[in-house]
Amino acid sequence: MIKSTDIPHTLNAQELAGLKRLINTVRYLRSPEGCSWDQQQSLMSLREDLIDEVYELLAEIHSMALEPNNTGLHPLLRDEFGDVLLVVMMMIAIYEETQTESFSSILHEEYHKLIRRHPHVFSDSQSHDIAKNLKKQFLLSTHEDKQDAKKLVSQWQDIKSKVEQRPEPVLEDYKKSLPPLERALAIQKLVSKKGLDEDLKSYEMKVLEELNELLQVYKNEPHNTALLEEEFGDALFSLINVGRKLGLNPSGGLLRAISKFNSRACYVVEQLEKNDNTLSPEQLWKHIKEIENKKKLTSTHR
Repeated sequence: MIKSTDIPHTLNAQELAGLKRLINTVRYLRSPEGCSWDQQQSLMSLREDLIDEVYELLAEIHSMALEPNNTGLHPLLRDEFGDVLLVVMMMIAIYEETQTESFSSILHEEYHKLIRRHPHVFSDSQSHDIAKNLKKQFLLSTHEDKQDAKKLVSQWQDIKSKVEQRPEPVLEDYKKSLPPLERALAIQKLVSKKGLDEDLKSYEMKVLEELNELLQVYKNEPHNTALLEEEFGDALFSLINVGRKLGLNPSGGLLRAISKFNSRACYVVEQLEKNDNTLSPEQLWKHIKEIENKKKLTSTHR
């Protein structure tokens, strides 16, 4: 372990100058001499911009993940990182104007939070003293424990509750701002920590059970949209639980499925529009799947 004061200085002069330029530019745009659009923005008005930019960044990361042989930095990924950073910087500038906080105080608090939540790395972490005063062992002690990702996450949560005294999340309102798929996964993880969980096989059976219920409702009440939607949601929720047990992210899986479907659909439509095409849509779909599978095999054996 090292002291937080001994962290190596890796921020070079060019990076520091770039950060200063960005902060100064954003502040100037907010000033009376700046841009009228920027001046009119608020934390509330920029919420959608932040969500949009984050999802564009995630989409770009996803597109890179679909190109396993691409090891270089994608130019669009750099742009998306910059767009997210810009919106965050604009929101901080607005926050500075309406609060007594400053950009430096935000950085200061985040720095101390990182030190506090990494007592296995920093010997002067505040968490060591608090653990001693509480006479509780909630910090990892062995080298093996400090390499265990699950135990590190558990320690992080312990520090939040016992050191920072943050209240336990309330299940009813937990992660309400997240999109449905992300919130479903977050809630499942939370209740799992509280002991409400089952094994993978149980969730597999639950998916089949919920799908059967959905189809049964459709058979008996095909026009009962509310009930059909409820049953569909139950099946989807159970499927997310299966993914969670397998360590998978539902949004990541869905993005991959959408990308794959779009790619195949574009190929089929393109071929159908050709005058010399003699294949049906089903045959074209099967053909593009075969091409994709051959590419996968070739990539696997490299």
